[in-house]
Amino acid sequence: MTAMQRKGTQTRRIVGCPGGGKTHKLSELAARAADKYGAHNVLIASLTKTAATEIGERAGAIPAEQTATLHAHALRALQFDHDKLAETPAALREFHTAHQGYKTDGRDDDETSPVASAVHARVTNHRARMTPADRWTAEERDYHAVWSDWCRQTDREDFTTLIERCITENVPPITAPRVILADEAQDFTALEFTLLAQWAHGTDSTVMVGDSQQAIYWFRGADPERLEQVPVARGESLTHSYRCPRAVAAAAQHWAAQLPGEHVAWTARDHDGQVGEAPYALRDTNDVIAGALAGEGSTMILAACRYMLAPLCAQLRAHGIPFANRWATGEAQWNPLDGPGPRALLALLRPVLPDGRMWTWGDLLTLTEPMQATALQRGAKASIKEHCREDQFGVTHAREEVPIETLFTLLGDAATRLLDVDRDARGTVDWWRSSLLARAQRSADYAARVWARGGIDHLRPAWDPLHKPAGLTVGTIHSTKGAEAAHVLLSPEISKTAYYEGWHGSDPRAKDALRRMAYVGMTRASESLTILEPGCPEALPLDECLAVTA
Repeated sequence: MTAMQRKGTQTRRIVGCPGGGKTHKLSELAARAADKYGAHNVLIASLTKTAATEIGERAGAIPAEQTATLHAHALRALQFDHDKLAETPAALREFHTAHQGYKTDGRDDDETSPVASAVHARVTNHRARMTPADRWTAEERDYHAVWSDWCRQTDREDFTTLIERCITENVPPITAPRVILADEAQDFTALEFTLLAQWAHGTDSTVMVGDSQQAIYWFRGADPERLEQVPVARGESLTHSYRCPRAVAAAAQHWAAQLPGEHVAWTARDHDGQVGEAPYALRDTNDVIAGALAGEGSTMILAACRYMLAPLCAQLRAHGIPFANRWATGEAQWNPLDGPGPRALLALLRPVLPDGRMWTWGDLLTLTEPMQATALQRGAKASIKEHCREDQFGVTHAREEVPIETLFTLLGDAATRLLDVDRDARGTVDWWRSSLLARAQRSADYAARVWARGGIDHLRPAWDPLHKPAGLTVGTIHSTKGAEAAHVLLSPEISKTAYYEGWHGSDPRAKDALRRMAYVGMTRASESLTILEPGCPEALPLDECLAVTA
């Protein structure tokens, strides 16, 4: 009897099609479990912190520490010091400095860390798949010995070791939950499934939600077929997509038909939708931008690798077109409005916003922080910071409006330019930009172009999470897993490595992983899917999907 079959423990598997309401279902189950057992007895694990947090927030009262990745739960269970992690960019650079033979290969073929070497990725993959060491290459075994020795010497541990320790030392989750909800389980590795099975042994119920056809993390050791093999007491399928229209569903299902494993038939929403081919490639940035702005509603421009999007992002910035990726907020390239420059510009324009008012001390701090000190009165920055600092009782003046006479005291002649924003906003903005520190110029210039092109409404989403109008999302397919947009522009291009070693390589699982990645990209669309023309020979044959929707 396996851990997931023991008496008293119920394991449930839910297979959900694209847009089938998996997050809604999990949130509903989390809320019920919280009512029955108490919120602190519910643990939510997903592939990303963002996904786990969304489930917990929708459910209501699930504590933040109960919603995380499996690695984060393992770290907490072991009460491990985050500063001792071995796979942070800083730690990896330290390792590469100490061991020159294992330098970063500099590739950006997928979503792996750009500072990890190729051999490190292969070894981590073997460990995640629990591949016996005698099946590793000599180079991989030698590297693992060097890496393990360095971790011991520096008192560090990597993410995989955290999972391994929880398994071998039989360490339970710190809260001993009665219910575990595992999201995106198709992307769990064999090692993660082993830990999940062990933890499930101590629960009343464990629910795994996923779809093997949407497994896109094979490169990090994901084992989508393992989800289908887990013995369960109860199974359920979510077979109606509330997102994909008929044309998109037909194209996506045609493309996925060659994938191995479990195929659950699903139905599209009651809308025809459109699937078509664009006469331009991702490198034709002006054409791509024109295509992205042509439709009504939200739009996504998706590629396989982040480096492919750099020219497009540069052109969008040059034209002052707002774009973002709220599913990958840590990616500065895709979120240029999420920075001190744009926030400072909004603070500057505070009196002319729809809910306009005079500046508070907090506004003043935000708009002057990136400015040169010489543009203000001597000691002005220090005085503003002091007014915004909390005292020992948590009291601060940050939300209090700054008296006009105080503005002149702090800013001198600059106060006149500032107060002129009501009459001549463009002139005030130009003056402010000329007073900025060099480090803030680029982001502030882009924000100013966005404002000049579309006004406050185009700039406001940069800082107001409640203001989410239809917009433009740019990112990789991996970064937008779980997201959707009315219109999707999908590039079929992949890296040379993925093309020659994956699509045309000897391992069919690598080809399947690329097919799944494209399937996920297609099924982000709720209205129309446009396949861009390949701009290089290394591309997936996505045009084969067009015939089924013609």
